[in-house]
Amino acid sequence: MANDVRQVNVTIDGWNLQFPHTGLAHVCRDYLRQLRNCWKHGDVTLVAVEGDQRGERVPMAQVPAGSKLLRHRSRNPDYLDRWQWSREMNRLPRSRKLLVPYLYNYGRVGENVVVVPDLVYRTVRDYGGRDPAKPWWNFRGRLPFRPWVRAWEERRVMRARRLVTWSEFVKNEIETIFRIPSDRIGVVPLAVPAWAKKEAAKAGGAEKSAGARFALYVGGFAKRKNIPLLLAACAEVKKLCPDFRMKMVGLRSAITCDANLARAWSFLADARVVEALASQDEGELGELFSECAFCVYPSLAEGFGLPVLEAAAFGKVCICGDNSSLREVQTESRYRVASDSLEGWVRKLVEVWKSTESLDGSRDACLRLASRHSEEAAGRALATELEIAWLTE
Repeated sequence: MANDVRQVNVTIDGWNLQFPHTGLAHVCRDYLRQLRNCWKHGDVTLVAVEGDQRGERVPMAQVPAGSKLLRHRSRNPDYLDRWQWSREMNRLPRSRKLLVPYLYNYGRVGENVVVVPDLVYRTVRDYGGRDPAKPWWNFRGRLPFRPWVRAWEERRVMRARRLVTWSEFVKNEIETIFRIPSDRIGVVPLAVPAWAKKEAAKAGGAEKSAGARFALYVGGFAKRKNIPLLLAACAEVKKLCPDFRMKMVGLRSAITCDANLARAWSFLADARVVEALASQDEGELGELFSECAFCVYPSLAEGFGLPVLEAAAFGKVCICGDNSSLREVQTESRYRVASDSLEGWVRKLVEVWKSTESLDGSRDACLRLASRHSEEAAGRALATELEIAWLTE
């Protein structure tokens, strides 16, 4: 079988090629970079789509050399777009072995390796934000056929030659829910994203001061991210700590197109406690991580928890939800809080904001955490998974 392997292709969903760099697209792109130095059985190339759902083209600087771009046309409903993606994938030569992200390849599944990032949609029913400009988006989550299609997707994906997850939590979920033998599932923990490693090195390890202290949120605004609770917690912390400030990357655009978030935002008695920022580029994100006092990530469920590693790369603690795979990434239990506990989040934020002792030794611990999630380790683990799938009888 080894002689049949010519190219390893990483397919990336172009919709996710956007800041703050925590999407599946960037993870797969980093996977490819990490794999290049470890894969000894053929050329490594990349398959990506050409643009995202707003018609923006993927900057070629974000795509490794030698990549192949698939044509991409945005459609509503989004499942039509996924089927178009499948057709493009099926046109690739059958000699190519594929590493594909779950939900964005309906063809060529059984013979290849599929990344299953999470099953959080089973934990948190996420219909997306209510956007007045997108009536279909508001309605789609409530249509009866959506769960049927999701179930069909699951059945297809679980027939893959091998499944790769990012955490033991997701692996255990797959074993339990779908009764997949554990020897068909591999775990490849994510590495510190390349952009964060680069920007942290540029900062030189020195903490920067930008005047007033602030906490930082970077991580998206899906329902499972638990942003309304975080905003409510900020309002309560402000009453106890008048100088408390939070900066949230991407919130400025999110509240303009998500009525639920806009409502939660309007409940803040003092909007100055939270600064709603637009999406940031890599350099701007690096500055924010370098300048913040600590980060927060109150997610209800995650397949990994990449924002914890992003913060750790800059030596910053990320206080996160006490659930799912976040327990594997944020190993310090004192920095985890029950995601559904407003009182718990208020108490922890006040504690960390008021007492510098609560962060004693955290910088060194964070840097050690980041070093354990290296590109080299991820590349070796992924190469091993592909070898198991394709180079053994």
